[in-house]
Amino acid sequence: MVALAPLRFAQLLLAAGAIVGCQSGPSISTRACTVVAGQRTTIHLLQVNDNLALSLQNASANEAADIYTQSSADQSRKVATDAEVQALLDVFSDKGMFAASLPDVPSDARVVLLVEQGKQRWYWARRKLGVQASDETFNEARAYFLSLYNGSVAYHGTGKQRPDFTGENARARAEAETARLRLEKARLQEQGRKR
Repeated sequence: MVALAPLRFAQLLLAAGAIVGCQSGPSISTRACTVVAGQRTTIHLLQVNDNLALSLQNASANEAADIYTQSSADQSRKVATDAEVQALLDVFSDKGMFAASLPDVPSDARVVLLVEQGKQRWYWARRKLGVQASDETFNEARAYFLSLYNGSVAYHGTGKQRPDFTGENARARAEAETARLRLEKARLQEQGRKR
């Protein structure tokens, strides 16, 4: 399997979307969700058991600096261009996900994808452990989301507080000392065997 850099993958995704769009993809009039400049469209991935919440938002909705501040409520939110968010939503449309949207999140959901735009919300959930054949579309959509999310750079700040690396430095020194002692012990054992 060839691993592509996230930015390169996002570019390929957009190019493939354009090529497929010319042949059989959704037209703008058949899109279930269209990104509107200045209106927030957010895509969330929520892993319930891990308390993991990742979010992507279109760039024209807010200044990126407003999102990447210490006071931002969602430190896991990233900003992607309107075109990238639209391409992701078009993939969801192509897979028929908007038509299969749930009315709300099931209580036994393990992983949830959520699209928010204005007062509209679309939910999709994976309920069972492991990979089920019935979850193939959901898992593909999740993979596309993660590809775009991981390829988007975020600049969340720490505010005026400087990060404290005291604990990290102490851990590194302790590990270095342990490694030094192991090497010394191994060297002494090797010298003992040679005698």
